[in-house]
Amino acid sequence: MPVAATTADISGDADPDDLGPAVTLDEVHAFLAASGLTVSVIVDDGVCPAANHMTIVDCFTSEARLVRTGLVHQRAVTAALGREVRAS
Repeated sequence: MPVAATTADISGDADPDDLGPAVTLDEVHAFLAASGLTVSVIVDDGVCPAANHMTIVDCFTSEARLVRTGLVHQRAVTAALGREVRAS
């Protein structure tokens, strides 16, 4: 099952010693090594200071669709993919 996420972590209650989600590339690699999980792609564009930072695009269908617009606008996604991306 494909998954896209803004951080690498396991959902659930955090204990006081929990470092929180991995948000840097080094933290993501450490998380993957410790968890034994594998991923196909990691996109690292740094930490975004804006609240609505995450743009989500579903590319697992024949026509990509915009699930949520964040800082990357629908027009930018369309330009990057070279095809029309519609909002769902």
